[in-house]
Amino acid sequence: MNSIISKGIFILIWILFVSLFTYSHNPYFKNYTVEDGLAGDIVYRVLQDRDGYIWFATETGVSRYDGNRFVNYTAENGLSANEVLKIFEDSKGRIWFLTYSGRPSYFLDGKFFNIHNDTLVKNLCFGSLFTTMMEDKAGNLWLASNSAGIIKVDNNNMITHVNRNYRGTNGLWEDKKGAIMTTHGNSIMDMAGKITEKSAYQITESSLPFGLSDGSVLMATDKGIVNYDRSEETLIIENSQDLIKGQITNMVIDTDSNLWLCTDNGAVIFEKQGMNWNKTAEYLNGKIVTSVLQDNEANYWFTTLGHGVFFIPSRNVISYTVDEGLADKTAYSLAQDSKGNIWMGMDNQKFSVFKDNQLTNGRIRSKDPLVRKRITNIMMHSDGSIWLAGDRGVFRINEGDTAVIYSGACKFILEGKDNNVWISTVFGAVSFDKANEAIIKNDSRRIELKKLCVNTNRTHAMCYDANNNLLLGTNEGLQLFNGDTVLWYPYEHPLLKERITSIQLSNDGAIWFGTSGMGIGVLRDDSLIHLTTRDGLSSNICNSLYIDDDNNAWAATNKGLNKINISLTYTIEVKKFTRSDGLASNSINAVHKHGDTVWAATAKGLSYFAESNMNQRKPPPKIKVTKFTVSDNEKFIINADHTYPHSFNNISIEYTGISYYSQGDIQYKYKLVDADTSWNYTRSTIVEYPSLPYGEHQFIVNAANYDGVWSNEPAQISFTIDKPFWSQWWFLLLEVIGMGLFMSIVIYYIIVRVNMREQRRISFRMKLAEAEQQALRAQINPHFIFNSLNTIQRFIIKNEKETAYVYLEKFGSLIRKILKNSREELIPIQEELETLELYLELEKKRFEEEFDYVFTIDPQIETNNIKIPTMLLQPLVENSIKHGIMPSKTRGEIVVNITKAEEVIICSVQDNGIGRAKAAKLNEGKFKRHKSLGLNITQERIELLRSNSQDDYNMKITDLKNDRGESTGTLVEIIIPLSIHTIDK
Repeated sequence: MNSIISKGIFILIWILFVSLFTYSHNPYFKNYTVEDGLAGDIVYRVLQDRDGYIWFATETGVSRYDGNRFVNYTAENGLSANEVLKIFEDSKGRIWFLTYSGRPSYFLDGKFFNIHNDTLVKNLCFGSLFTTMMEDKAGNLWLASNSAGIIKVDNNNMITHVNRNYRGTNGLWEDKKGAIMTTHGNSIMDMAGKITEKSAYQITESSLPFGLSDGSVLMATDKGIVNYDRSEETLIIENSQDLIKGQITNMVIDTDSNLWLCTDNGAVIFEKQGMNWNKTAEYLNGKIVTSVLQDNEANYWFTTLGHGVFFIPSRNVISYTVDEGLADKTAYSLAQDSKGNIWMGMDNQKFSVFKDNQLTNGRIRSKDPLVRKRITNIMMHSDGSIWLAGDRGVFRINEGDTAVIYSGACKFILEGKDNNVWISTVFGAVSFDKANEAIIKNDSRRIELKKLCVNTNRTHAMCYDANNNLLLGTNEGLQLFNGDTVLWYPYEHPLLKERITSIQLSNDGAIWFGTSGMGIGVLRDDSLIHLTTRDGLSSNICNSLYIDDDNNAWAATNKGLNKINISLTYTIEVKKFTRSDGLASNSINAVHKHGDTVWAATAKGLSYFAESNMNQRKPPPKIKVTKFTVSDNEKFIINADHTYPHSFNNISIEYTGISYYSQGDIQYKYKLVDADTSWNYTRSTIVEYPSLPYGEHQFIVNAANYDGVWSNEPAQISFTIDKPFWSQWWFLLLEVIGMGLFMSIVIYYIIVRVNMREQRRISFRMKLAEAEQQALRAQINPHFIFNSLNTIQRFIIKNEKETAYVYLEKFGSLIRKILKNSREELIPIQEELETLELYLELEKKRFEEEFDYVFTIDPQIETNNIKIPTMLLQPLVENSIKHGIMPSKTRGEIVVNITKAEEVIICSVQDNGIGRAKAAKLNEGKFKRHKSLGLNITQERIELLRSNSQDDYNMKITDLKNDRGESTGTLVEIIIPLSIHTIDK
C-alpha cells in the first residue's frame, strides 16, 4: 500500500481482487414487451411466415412484427378468441391460430377467417381444445384435440374424424413411411388405432413430441430426451441438473440443426457432435421459455410467460455486463498482458481481468470527491508492470505493489524506447524517468512539471513512427518530437489540425490517427487518406484505434465498431459491427484483437467474438407494401390494375422492409415509374402523392438492410386513376358537337356584324364623300371664283398687270391644291396650311388688305408627319372673313393655331370680328340667304368621323368677350386624335 499527500486529499490505493467463478456470459438480448407494442407479455408461441413477418401468440391476441413495429390483432379484428396458444402456417399460406376457446381461425391475404365468414372454420368447431396441428407431405392438415379426437382436413377442405377415441393426445408427426403417428400416455400409435410401440420411458405431458425431417421424433420423458424411430428408442440427453435445470415446456430444432429445450428455468441449446448431443449454452435462467425461433437471418427469438419476447441477433458475440460480474457498467480501455489475460479499465477506478473465461475485479480506492474516476488507458510495460491511467492519475501495479505515479488527469501512457514511460497530461507530454520522478509525483510543483513537457498542448495519444520519432496527438493536431524539438507534423492537410484522439502505426509503416469528429486519417506513401462516413464509417467520431497483424485498422466509434482495410491500390473496405450483430452497445470506447478474437469495450460492458464467425452475410430484406390509402382514409384492397375515380387521386402508400438484424435501420428507394426518372431515397416507410394525374401508374419500392444489401425483388403495385368526366369519350363528343354549334352561331353572328359594319362603312363613306364634296364646293363655289376673276379684272383695268399676274398664279395654285387634296381623306398638316395660306393671301388681296392673318404652330408637331382630314380649316377661315371681319369697322385679324395636347391635335381659328350674335342679326336682313354653310359642313364631317370611330373627334365654338361683356370675336377649335393620324416614318 502506498500513500501520498496531495492538495490536502488523502488517497488510499489498494487492489481488491475477487475471483468470480459462478458468473455466466450471455449474448446481447433485446427484450420486447407491451411497452414496445407487443400484444401481451404472456407469449406462448412464435412463427415466421413465408413473407418474413414474425407472429407471436399471446394471452391477449396475436402480434405481427416486421422489425419496425408491431401490429396487434384481437377478436375485434377477426380472431376467434384473444388467448392464442398455437400458431401454424400451412402450404397454402394460411396462418392458423389455435385458441383456448377451442375455436380456430386463420389469416390469409390480409384478412381473418372465422366461424362467421368461413365454412371450413365453422365446421371445425367441436367445442374441443386443439392441442396441435400439422401438415403431411400430401398437403393434408391434421389436428389433435383434447376431447374430439384426431381430425383430418384434405386439400379440398373435406373434414374427416379419423379417430374419436384419442383424447388428450400429446402430438402428431409423420414417420418415414408416411404414417401419421401420435402418443397416448406411454403408447405410440398410428391413426388406425394400432399401438406400434410401448415406450420404455414415461412420456411427459408438459412438452409435445417434436417430429424430425427424417421421420423420427423427439420426446421428453422422465429420463430425458428420447429419439424414437419406428421400433428403436434412444436416450440422447439425460435428465440431469447439469444439462436440464427445469421442466421442459417445448422442443425446437433450429435451421442449424441445434436442439433447443425450452424449460420453466430458461432455454438450453444442444449441438450434435458426431453421435452425441452436447450442451453449449443456456439462456434466460429463471424465466419460463415457451418457444424458440431461428429466423431467416439467423437471429433468435424466445417467447416467455410474463416477460414478453427476447431477441438475440447473434450467439457468436458474448457480452459481460454488471449482471454477469463485470466490475462496473462501462468499459473504457482494453489491454492484454503477457499471459494472455484481458484487462479492462472501468468507471469509479475499477478494472476487470478476464482470464480463462473467468472474471477478476479490482479497484483503486480513494477519498477523492471527484465524480469522474475513469480508467481510460492501460499499458503493459516490458518489465512486467501494469500501468493504469485515468481521470485521477497514473498508477503502476508491479508484483502486487501499487504506486501513484501522477495524480493529475491522464489520457494515455506509452513505454518509451529507453524503458521510460511517456505520460500525456493537460500541459503536454512528459517522460517519466529517474530524473523527473520526483517532480511528476509532486502535485504542487505544476510550474516545474510544465517545464518538463516536450510540448505545450493538451495531449490525448502518443505513438512512435517508423523513424522512432514520437508522434503526439493533441487538441490542436498532430505533432512530432524528434528527440530535441517538437514540430507540427510536416504535411499540409486540414485534418492534421483537428483534435487527435488516437494514433497507431501499422506494420507497413502507415500512421493511422483518429479525430474527434472529422473521421480517420492515414499517412502512407507521402499522402494522406481521409476516411469519413462517406467511405462507410459508422461515425466520424473515433474514440480509439487498434491495428491487427494483417494491417487492418479497428476503429472504436460512438456508433459502432469498424474494421477498415486499405489495399495497395487504395481500395477502401469497411465492415461495421453494431448492436445488430450482438454487441452490448453501439458506443465503443476501445478495441483489442488477439488471434481471431476481437474485444470491444462498450458503454454497457465488454463484448467479444471470433471474427471468423462474423463473416456470414445477412440475406437481403424482404420488402412489402402494407397499406394503400386513397383520399381521406378511404382504404381499398391492394389489387393489380385497380381503377379509382378521378376525384380519388390523393394516394398514400405504406411499405416495410423486413430485416430484424437491421433493427429499424433500413434505407428505402422508390419511384413512380411514369413520373420519376431516378430513384428517391428515404428512411421513411410512407410516401404520399397528394394529387396524381389520371392514367396508369406503377409504384416500385426497394429496401436495403444495415449492411447496404438491397432486396432481391422490389415490391410494386399498379393502379389506375380514371379520367375525369371532361376527358371521357362521351363528354368529348358532346364537347365537339357543342363547340360546332357554338362556332356556327359565332360565325353567323360575325357574318351579320361584318355585313352591318360594311353597310355602315359604305354609308359613312357616302356621307363623308358627300360632306367632302360640299366642302369642296364651299371652297371653290362660283361666288369665290367670280369674285377672284373680278379682282383680276380690276387689277388689269388699273393697269396693275404684275399684280394681276401674281394673283392669277396664286389663284391657279389654290385651285390645283384643292383639286389634288380632294382625292385624299387625310393630308399632312403642312399641305393644309399651304392651301390655307394661298386662300388667305387671295382673300386679303381681294379685300384690299383689310385684315391680317397669323399661323402659330406648336414646335412639337411635325407637320409633315401628322395628317388631318382634308379641307377641314378653310371653311372656318372663310366663315371668319365673311361673317366676322367684313361686317366689322375695325381692321381684322385671323389667328390659325395648331397645338399638341397629350394624344390629340387642336386646330383653332380665331378672329376679332363682330361675333356670332351680331352676325346672326345681320343675317336676318339682307344676308339672310347667305347662311354659314362652311361651319355646318365642318360640324357634320366631325360628327361623321366621331360616329365611325372610337377616337375622340370634337368641335367647339367659343364667343370671345371683353370685361364689359362686349363681343371681341369668335374661337373655333377642332380636336383630332393623334393615334391614327401619325405617318409611319
